[in-house]
Amino acid sequence: MWDNIGEKIKGLAKIIAFLGIVLSVIGGIILLFIGWNQSYSGGIYIVIGFITMIVGSLISWISAWFMYGFGELIVKTNEIEKNTRNEYSSKTLLKEFIPTHRVKLITDVEGLKVRKEPVSTKEFITKISNGTEVQYLNTGAEAILNDVKAPFFEIITKDNIQGWVFSGHLEKI
Repeated sequence: MWDNIGEKIKGLAKIIAFLGIVLSVIGGIILLFIGWNQSYSGGIYIVIGFITMIVGSLISWISAWFMYGFGELIVKTNEIEKNTRNEYSSKTLLKEFIPTHRVKLITDVEGLKVRKEPVSTKEFITKISNGTEVQYLNTGAEAILNDVKAPFFEIITKDNIQGWVFSGHLEKI
């Protein structure tokens, strides 16, 4: 029932806007017919009919914006929460940093990419320099990078940088 509530609110806003516009037009047409059928005081009904169609439709449309915006706010908040939460691990708070591996880059690159997830195609958080000592936390999926087959390791640095690195660029201490 509460799953995907932001999309449900957005859908409800569209329905309310549509119904409000339709009912305003129908109400305005009814007032127009009443005005045309009355000989002496029909002019006021015609004016009110047009006002009902125009103003009622605008009010329905504009008020639906707020409800739709609220739904969009919920959707975006859920996306932000999902993107900032690391689904593969929780942040590890270490009492003591015990290095288990050291970054060993063969080529002259700027650093080893630390990723949010153990997949080489995902964006990286930061890079750590050659020679940086890291502590091993977990093993992820295997990958082949530059003809080297090795798993991703979840690591944490002395500076509390935590993420996934290709273990083919690490050496055991």
